[in-house]
Amino acid sequence: MDKPIRPFAHAIDGRIVANKKLVNVDDRHLTPGNKEGSQRAFTTVFAPAKPGSAYKDIHEGLGGKITPVEGSTKQTWINFGDAQRAQYYVASYSEQHIKSDLKQSFNIAQQAADVGRIMQERKKAKGKSSGFSSMKTALEAHKARKNRNQFQLQAPSLFINSQTATREKIASQRMNAWGDAGPVIRGFDVENKTTREILMSSVVEEDKKATRSEVINVDQNKAANQVGVSGKGKQHLFKGILPSSLGSVVFNPQNMSDQFSKTSGQVSSLNHFEKKYGLFSTVGVVARLNQPSPNRPTVAAESIVDRRSKRPRRERK
Repeated sequence: MDKPIRPFAHAIDGRIVANKKLVNVDDRHLTPGNKEGSQRAFTTVFAPAKPGSAYKDIHEGLGGKITPVEGSTKQTWINFGDAQRAQYYVASYSEQHIKSDLKQSFNIAQQAADVGRIMQERKKAKGKSSGFSSMKTALEAHKARKNRNQFQLQAPSLFINSQTATREKIASQRMNAWGDAGPVIRGFDVENKTTREILMSSVVEEDKKATRSEVINVDQNKAANQVGVSGKGKQHLFKGILPSSLGSVVFNPQNMSDQFSKTSGQVSSLNHFEKKYGLFSTVGVVARLNQPSPNRPTVAAESIVDRRSKRPRRERK
């Protein structure tokens, strides 16, 4: 029989106990789960991961069992009860997706324009030099220009320097097209006893070595009940997750793949999630992240590029 994780006695009201530094846990900020005797927890993933992936995700399998995709030894970040915090990470990850999309589209457009200019220049020079305006030679010339640093890609100003209304339009277009390719909120019910044990065993990172805790409390000055769990602490958490309680939130559930549906439990829209927890529009949150300063030039809405490119590379954690 497995021994339970060691509970460190932290006071919910914030008093320092046993010479350990303050952790930001508060049972007043917990949200009741969909099933009686449980609390709702969330994790937001950058994009859904396949079983066996090196990226972080949570799936629901046969019999409703909920498991971590990347295994039990790696750290998983869990947010107990704070739907707004889960939304914030959707917005933050979405902004990264959008900027990467636009950068790749803009880079392709710049390189195509350079190849076109080379072809025009060679066409004008035809008969005066050995140059020829074929696509092949133009591409070779473009590659040579890049190697000699005579051609450098410019950073796109679209979205970064746009007004809020334009950024909202871009965000809405992109996020609506992703389906299950963009950020996903995974929500699940954790039995009350396990929730309390996880939160009360958490320590700040600098106390981790001395206490040998496998539950790290983060956001000491921000949102309460944010933890990273690994090792036996993580195994303990997943044993306390109620089967068939997984819910997955995406921007547009109409664009889901069959594989995503099989492992995602009950799928709902981001709009439904916002209404359920009384949140502002996530598109609006995305549009207001890292807004440009007022003296920067702005980009008009009609300049919006309507095409999705490759998703940005994720770090393996």
